[in-house]
Amino acid sequence: MQNTLFLLRNKLSPNRWLSFSYLTFFMSRGILIPYWAKWLQGLGYTNQDIGNMIAISLIARSLGTLIVPLMLKKSEHLIPSLRILGILGAMTASAFLVPLNWVLLLLLMVLYNFIISPCIPLTDSLSAAWQKKVYFEYGKVRLWGSIGFIIASTGVGILLDLFDYKAIIICLLITQITFVISTFLKYTIKPDENNFNDNALTDLNQQNKLNNHKQSFDFKALFLTPSIILVLLSIMLVQGSHAAYYSFAATYWSDAGYSDTIVGMLIAFSVGVEILFFAFGHKLVSRWTIRSLLICSAIFTVLRWILMANFTFLPTILLMQSFHAFTYVMGHMAIMRFISQYTAQEIIYLQAAYATMASGVGLAIFTALSGVLLSEIGTHTFYVMAGIAFIGLCLIPSNLTRQI
Repeated sequence: MQNTLFLLRNKLSPNRWLSFSYLTFFMSRGILIPYWAKWLQGLGYTNQDIGNMIAISLIARSLGTLIVPLMLKKSEHLIPSLRILGILGAMTASAFLVPLNWVLLLLLMVLYNFIISPCIPLTDSLSAAWQKKVYFEYGKVRLWGSIGFIIASTGVGILLDLFDYKAIIICLLITQITFVISTFLKYTIKPDENNFNDNALTDLNQQNKLNNHKQSFDFKALFLTPSIILVLLSIMLVQGSHAAYYSFAATYWSDAGYSDTIVGMLIAFSVGVEILFFAFGHKLVSRWTIRSLLICSAIFTVLRWILMANFTFLPTILLMQSFHAFTYVMGHMAIMRFISQYTAQEIIYLQAAYATMASGVGLAIFTALSGVLLSEIGTHTFYVMAGIAFIGLCLIPSNLTRQI
């Protein structure tokens, strides 16, 4: 209690303020991503219903990520926006405590995901604005988000062994309120207050000078470039194949006889491996080509889903969860390196396309598909996910250097 009062009364440095923001926000993600299907299952919905509902909410999440940040023009609007979104998110989360029919529940899920989804890009923008005034390592700050995810996924797993599925919503509401509190913490330095568009133009001019790139920006040419089309389709298929895992792994392992505590630890373990690879993996793969990273990521993804379709033996599950460093992190590193070849203005559009296709459209489509398949063919669904990842592997182009 004294520590909480200290935080509320005293001003925090930008890196500490951001650390608390990432920690509390990703605690809600650590509940929402692995346990939402389990909560819907507790309400009596089928796998097909769950897949469709989560897929629609993922589309809303993508729209929120794209639309809301574009409405803001200045850095000084970021923290007030995070406060408003946090409060609206907490209010919406509290409504899940009320019994609703499936139509109202779906609308509430859509609204909730639309509201909370911009918080990550807005916090990232706030981090960039603060870094213009004071130096800190973004990676170390962002690490607290992963720690929050681990705490929440493990803690909720333990609570589910003690209480029923209703504990999921109560924990989600608590984390949302905690996030709201974190946005009202005081800070020592105001973020850079320049106009976002001015910053973007300045960064673009600097980047163009560095690259000596004299061509004007051509949106159509950018997205008609064969290598870009193939890379985006490939990463959409490989990362989209994670849909069955993200939405249904918790229920799958529970049905296999594991306690919710163990399930929570298994989910947290994959995030722990992710943290380690983000921290040390760059040195291990610094000499790898972009194509090698993408191929390795796709191969491990295919192998991971084949193993998941066949084994529920704990050591094998731990092995599969360790593959998360390759199936997600390595693919993410590859696409970031690929995008970094382009100019500042092109990067903005490529980042948006990557986020929309890989984390939005791809996950939405394959989550809906997973719900249908799990109802029809059960664990063989993961063979289909392996097939989707294999198609992504086949689409990886041979030439990944900048071509426009």
